[in-house]
Amino acid sequence: TDVLALTSIEEARKLYTTLIPAEKAVLTDFWNNYTDKGQLFGLKATLAIYIASNFTKIPREFQLKATIALCSRKDVLVDAGTGQGKTLCMILPALLSKNRISLVISPLKKL
Repeated sequence: TDVLALTSIEEARKLYTTLIPAEKAVLTDFWNNYTDKGQLFGLKATLAIYIASNFTKIPREFQLKATIALCSRKDVLVDAGTGQGKTLCMILPALLSKNRISLVISPLKKL
């Protein structure tokens, strides 16, 4: 299944519950804060990372929050330490947004 091509929240939820083990799944309360469109962005991001990581990793909640916000055309400020996964917050929306150009400017050293 091409996860990035999913357009139905029902399909995404079904695939999510089929593939993601309960112990790795994001808590249901997290998803309740989002519209179906926001949930679809988050589920697609989670499934894409899970499959790309050979079924071992899912995004952290802060990464999903940032991804959903960016895909919903909101501004985002992510404050996390070195090695915590900020870059993934920028890559996921770029992967999920077809026919769009993403420009990411990131310093290599702490400002």
